[in-house]
Amino acid sequence: MDEKRLQLVPLAAMAGLLRLSPADLRKDVEDGLLPAVRIGKRGLLFHVATIEGLLRQRAEQASARALSDDHEAEQGGKVFP
Repeated sequence: MDEKRLQLVPLAAMAGLLRLSPADLRKDVEDGLLPAVRIGKRGLLFHVATIEGLLRQRAEQASARALSDDHEAEQGGKVFP
């Protein structure tokens, strides 16, 4: 089996991989933006492949929206201040 697919990492390690502060990553979990496995009262574990996939998908969607907005602006469909 692919070792990365089974890898669960703690909050600090995942924050380091994403170059985020642990507090920001914890807030994203609390806000329901990212999934995590809760361990005890404060511990969190993250499935690396799942988080990477979600973030990649969100980046692709944001890029597609930005391209669509740019196209609409070029066509006069939106007015920007």
